[in-house]
Amino acid sequence: MDRFEDLRTFVRVSELSSVSKAAAELQRAPSAVSRRLSELEARLGSQLLTRTTRQIVLTDAGERFLVRAQQILADLEEAEECVGEDVQSLTGTLRLTAPLSFGLKHLTPAITGFLKANPDLQIDMDLNDQHRDLISNRLDLAIRIGTLHDSSLKSRLLAPINQIVAAAPSFWKEHGKPAFAAELSRYPGLCYSNLASPGRWSYTDASGKPGLVDIHSIRMLANNGDVLLSSAIDGLGILLEPTFLMNDAILNGSLEPVLMDHHWGRHGLHAVYPDTRFLPARTRAFIDYLVNNFGDTPLWDECLKP
Repeated sequence: MDRFEDLRTFVRVSELSSVSKAAAELQRAPSAVSRRLSELEARLGSQLLTRTTRQIVLTDAGERFLVRAQQILADLEEAEECVGEDVQSLTGTLRLTAPLSFGLKHLTPAITGFLKANPDLQIDMDLNDQHRDLISNRLDLAIRIGTLHDSSLKSRLLAPINQIVAAAPSFWKEHGKPAFAAELSRYPGLCYSNLASPGRWSYTDASGKPGLVDIHSIRMLANNGDVLLSSAIDGLGILLEPTFLMNDAILNGSLEPVLMDHHWGRHGLHAVYPDTRFLPARTRAFIDYLVNNFGDTPLWDECLKP
């Protein structure tokens, strides 16, 4: 009887709310997973899960047991990691998620360097602009941009994220440049659809006064920044995006920024991870690596220099 395997099985079924999904992940037959759960409940003398044809729900006893089971498994991993740290080698698989465009342009090169320095480590990365639940998806880490809302997670600031307004030089030649932020409302805009109000742009002017611009004519909505960037370079409209996307296009002259004395939103690039007592060595080392790699003045902010 392997009690740790009992705990792993129960935890994954609880987190996924599915015997079949847990069985596939654990590489076990669903019948074997169900049998192990039944044996666990029989040994404990308490029902942990309520099973129906459509869903699995934790009982009150199951809720309490899940918290302790997760902690026990974390403690086991901690013990194994401590031994691993003694040999100065990061092993295992680091599972993470990150925004698509940032992941392709900036995170992937950083990961390449990290993996070269740690040949026994594997990385499983999901690039997705939608926030994925870390616990149910068994993710060690998420790279997120902007305001963090989930108070059950811990985070560490990796780098600042600044935004600017720009368009193609040909666009400004045809339409003229704005003298004031309010004038932006008359231009056709290219807007990021994952925002709550894609066509409403907030700013702080040079005097420190906040303001809002409503883009009246949205020529394109898209849930990917690279698509909008390409359209802006082609002269389709004005664009408000982070410097990590626009830096190269501005430096090579494909885009021309305006109103550079305004602040169009300064957000944080964060590493987000579960609030556990122990942070695995590979996760901690990767976060440290990203902080050192990006820094307080990341390379993608070169376009902000006078």
